[in-house]
Amino acid sequence: MGKFRDTLEASGKKIKAARARIISENAEAAQEDLVRKLKKEKRELDAKLLSLTDIHPDSELSLKVVTANFDAEDLFSKIHKVKIEIANIGIEIDIATETYDEWFNDTQA
Repeated sequence: MGKFRDTLEASGKKIKAARARIISENAEAAQEDLVRKLKKEKRELDAKLLSLTDIHPDSELSLKVVTANFDAEDLFSKIHKVKIEIANIGIEIDIATETYDEWFNDTQA
């Protein structure tokens, strides 16, 4: 009879199942994207912290740090802020991962 008639005759259950699959796949992808985005942000913060803590002497014979205008208060304030951001994003990653597992992981009891 053709696709048009087959579509007209398709049961409501079949159509609902197809729609549910599409909506479910979109929702799962959105949650996966959120987890990926948060993990990327955490990697960027880890790199920022590494960069902040790179205060090694500028040569083997010197104790002078690389920057001429070293400001300990500013440095450790920045380190503190980045560590708080890393801790917070770690919590966000945990929650986003738990949400993914709760809603999309088939192994849940």
